[in-house]
Formats: sequence, structure tokens, C-alpha cells
Amino acid sequence: MVNFNILEKLENHQLWLISDGENGQLADFSYENLSGLDLSGSDLKKANLNATNMEAAVLEKADLRETNLQSAHLEEADLLWANLQGSNLDGANLRNANLSFACLNNCSLKKADLRGADLRGATWNNANFSDF
Repeated sequence: MVNFNILEKLENHQLWLISDGENGQLADFSYENLSGLDLSGSDLKKANLNATNMEAAVLEKADLRETNLQSAHLEEADLLWANLQGSNLDGANLRNANLSFACLNNCSLKKADLRGADLRGATWNNANFSDF
């Protein structure tokens, strides 16, 4: 069950996106616990999810373009068909995550833990996996 605070942040983020920042507020879930939540199809484009715990969260078909997911905990998360284009996933824990058919184009994945992740059908054109 999603609590009111999370729903309010998601609604304000939608207002921020559709108004080009004139209304609402950019979603900031830094260091919060969103583990196990079903956020399928959510538009979290450009949100701040730095060090957010999203273990076993369902993010199927979520729009996570240009999102800060640095040091996010996404172990066993379901990111099937998620769009992560241009996102920062440096240091993210993606162990055993389902990234099937996800778009990782232009992502930064420095020191990301992808052990056991399912990357079947995923794209990662121009993704940065280096430690530099």
C-alpha cells in the first residue's frame, strides 16, 4: 500500500513535469524506503531517487529518464520495459533485478552491481560502465 506522502509527491511531480517546473515540485525520494511498492507505469522522469531503497519494487514500464538513481538499492526490482535513458545509476545495487527490455541508453553505471541481473533485450548504447 502506498502511503499518502508518496502519492502526494508523485502528484506534485506530475504537475511539475507537465508545467515545465512552473507548478508542483520535483519528486525527491532520496534515502526513502519504497521497497516492495508497485510503481508500474509511473512517470518519475528527472526525479531524485538518490540512495532510495527500492528493493523488490515493481517499476515495469516506468519512465525513469534522466533520473538520479545514484546508490539506489534496486536489488530484485522489476524494471521490465523501464526507460532509464540518461539516468545516473552510479553505485546502484541492481543485483538480481529484472532489466529485460529496459532502455539504459546514455546511462552512467559506474560501479553499479549488476550481478544476476536479467538484461535480455535491454539496450545500453553509449552507457558508461567505467570507473573513471
